[in-house]
Amino acid sequence: MVCVDTSFLISLIRREASAEKKLETYLVHDERIATTPICACELFAGAYRSSKRDSEIRKVRGLLSRMELLEFSMRACEGFGRIRQQLEAAGTPIGDLDIIIASIALAHGESLLSRDTQHFSKIPGLHIETW
Repeated sequence: MVCVDTSFLISLIRREASAEKKLETYLVHDERIATTPICACELFAGAYRSSKRDSEIRKVRGLLSRMELLEFSMRACEGFGRIRQQLEAAGTPIGDLDIIIASIALAHGESLLSRDTQHFSKIPGLHIETW
C-alpha cells in the first residue's frame, strides 16, 4: 500500500497524465492506495472554494471513495509530537498539517507519494515517492 498526498490527488483530479501513469503502476501490481484524513480535508476545502463547487465535490467524493482512509491514531499523534520537536530543534520546521500527514503514513508503515519533497524530506524515516 502507498499513502498519497494531496498534491497527487489534485493531479489525479486534474487528469494529469504523469499522475495517472503513476497510479496505473500501483494498480498493475495490485497495490492498495490510501490517503490521510488531512489530505481528504484539504481536497474538500479546495472543492468548496471552487467556482465549480458541485462538480468538484463530486470528483473529490468519487476519488476518495476508491481508496482507504488511514486512521489518525494515538501512535500517529505521538509521532507528530516527536517529529515537530525534532524539526524545531534542528531549525527546520514545516507546517503542522504536513507533519500530521507524515506521522500518519509513518504510523501505518507506508511510504508517501508526494511532489512536496522539500518539506517531507526533512522528516526522519519517511520514505517519499514522487512522479
